[in-house]
Amino acid sequence: MRLRPLRAASLLLFLLIPLAAAAADGKLDARARTALARLRSSAIPSAALRRSGASVAPDGALDVFIRGSVSRSELEAAGARVRTAMPGLFTASIPVSAVDRVAALTGVVAIRGGAPCQPELNTSVATTGAQYLRGAGPTFAGLNGQGVLVGIVDSGVDYGHADFKDAAGHTRIVSIWDQVASGSGPPGYY
Repeated sequence: MRLRPLRAASLLLFLLIPLAAAAADGKLDARARTALARLRSSAIPSAALRRSGASVAPDGALDVFIRGSVSRSELEAAGARVRTAMPGLFTASIPVSAVDRVAALTGVVAIRGGAPCQPELNTSVATTGAQYLRGAGPTFAGLNGQGVLVGIVDSGVDYGHADFKDAAGHTRIVSIWDQVASGSGPPGYY
């Protein structure tokens, strides 16, 4: 049986498309594969997927960690929107249309879906016994921390709490970067 050139090319293309998808599936973890399948089905709006805990970025792209010896420029050329880059690890969002291209990069070893994190103070405070530590702070003779700048990564800061005020009642907070609010961070951060 002899195939015509157009039919042979169609058959080859038909065989290669599943291979590219298989390469992507081999690099995507279960969380990323599930979110990608849901995004591709378009049955559920991306905002609802995000609320359900799926690895979906606010723009409707796949929210991921990319591991491998690939460069930021290679990822971006393939369509990924890189947020942070460390040696061998990137955080990024990948539009559905670019997932296969990013996964096909030889330097990409794994693509893991981002897991939404939620504060769990309702359980951790009781578990650690921290509620028993509240109240007036101890009095110290001598060193008082004057001139010391402390950086804190936290959520739910009570700006009006007395611990953050000086003797005159003015705030001692120098700066706040709210990473939950929309907008970009300070210069040098993405």
